[in-house]
Formats: sequence, structure tokens, C-alpha cells
Amino acid sequence: MRVFLRCMFIVGLAILAIIAIALWKGRRRPDNGLDYVERSDEEIRRDVMAGKVTSRYADIEGVVIDPENVPADLRDLIPLAKKWAISDDVERDIFEQVVSFEEKKEFIDKVWPQMERLEEYCAKFRNKVPVPDEVVLLDMMTTSAAEVYHDVYPMELEGGRE
Repeated sequence: MRVFLRCMFIVGLAILAIIAIALWKGRRRPDNGLDYVERSDEEIRRDVMAGKVTSRYADIEGVVIDPENVPADLRDLIPLAKKWAISDDVERDIFEQVVSFEEKKEFIDKVWPQMERLEEYCAKFRNKVPVPDEVVLLDMMTTSAAEVYHDVYPMELEGGRE
């Protein structure tokens, strides 16, 4: 339960970081996930199934991910973070539904053991303005991990995998 609560705390902080960055950068692109009010869930699902995820944080104009800014022990997570750090909750939910179980398991098995380390690293930067892009990316990835964990390990409701 402690791990689950920590993950939910991380999710909350990631959402706050996303909002802060959006306000700070003042950017609005028509394809960055902010226009989904006008799109139906079915349109989003069709796009996601076709491989078009429009709200990946790493793909937003102006976002620069420099692996040198990430601790060496977390750098191997950057490719996963670039794939799973999806800012739009509807698009992220659909993406999580259409990804294969095997891909989810690979993601969780690689990220979950690093959750405490990710929290330790990201927490150091949450009060910075702006929050470094690498931190936002990794924080957003932990949101997906927290959401997908019980799809992979549904019986582990108490304490999680450590």
C-alpha cells in the first residue's frame, strides 16, 4: 500500500509539473494533446491504434531531452520514458489499453524496481522553475507505470513489487 500511495503522490506531482511547464512555456500546438476537447474518444483510439500519439512529452516542440542531465543509473529508462510519457490523460488511457500485455510487463519490470530512485531524483527538481525537461519526462513515465502496474500484477494489491 505504501508503494501505491507513493506512486499516486508521484502522479499528482507529475500533473502539477505538466501544468507549470505549460503555463511557463506558454505554448499551444494543435497536435500536442490540448485539442482533444474537439475529438471523440473513438477518433483518439483510431489515431493511437495507428501509432499516432500526439501528446508524448518528448515530442512537444521545444522539449530537449539530454541524457547527460539524467543520472547514469536512470539513463536506460529514457527510451521507455519517451514512449510512455503521454501528457493527455484520455490518449494515455487509450494507449495503455491497446499496448500488448507483454509490452506492459516489460515496461513495469524495468521501471518499477527504479520507482524509489526516480522519486528521489525527480523530487530534487520539483521546486525549480522551469522543471528540467528530463525530470518532467521521467515523472510522467512514473504516472504511466502507476496506472499500468495492476494490469500486469493484479493480485499484488498490498505493498506492490519491491
